[in-house]
Amino acid sequence: MIKLLILFILALIVFASYDPDGYRRNSNSLPRIINGIPIAEANFVVSIRVFGTYKCVGSLVSPRHVVTAAHCVAGRWPITLTVMGGSTLLSEQRIKRYVRKVFIPKDYNRPALNKDLAVLVLTSNMRGENISTIQLCNSKSFPQLNVYGWGRTRYKDSSNRLRMVQVPFVEQKQCRQAFKYFMRITPSMFCAGDLRYRDACNGDSGGPAIYDNRLCGVVSWGRECASNIYPGVYTNINAVKRFIENVVENY
Repeated sequence: MIKLLILFILALIVFASYDPDGYRRNSNSLPRIINGIPIAEANFVVSIRVFGTYKCVGSLVSPRHVVTAAHCVAGRWPITLTVMGGSTLLSEQRIKRYVRKVFIPKDYNRPALNKDLAVLVLTSNMRGENISTIQLCNSKSFPQLNVYGWGRTRYKDSSNRLRMVQVPFVEQKQCRQAFKYFMRITPSMFCAGDLRYRDACNGDSGGPAIYDNRLCGVVSWGRECASNIYPGVYTNINAVKRFIENVVENY
């Protein structure tokens, strides 16, 4: 009976800490890119908006296809989504496209965030000034990644300018050890982060993790933001590359 009570309490704690934007709530959590630097140009990075309000980050992998996190768009009608780009300032993005279809892997699991990835098919090609695409990862290992997102500079200062933070890859064994009492790290995930309070956070979901100028990861979830204990968790593009390519080729 006592064991059942303990399990019930633990379940309540996990449920209460769940954040639909991927990251877990914590009194010390800090929204969006932490300790990043402002970026003047990253033309493949776009913003995803729900009913016109900024929701998540995306990466343009073809003129008509955007890769983001599944938890950003799962359960939403495509008609409610728009993609905007053309500027690293959210307030100055003028190139707008509507979403025709949303594709999510069949084995995506919302509670566990396994294969947390979505491909958005736009109603027309996204073209214009300061718009470009990025290729998918072709590296099996990536010792250091550049992660992009819109948000806070440190702890209090907010900005609508795109920022980038450089984070080192965390070995899978160490990653699993860090989260062993919280959530399972699946083969479709990898961890990245350091002990100097540099990380992605709430509002950066779906953001690209770049290695060798290619998209190798997508910001998915984390226990805390900019933690010196818990690294950030990303969807590994290598685990879903065929899925992305199939959507791009056929839709």
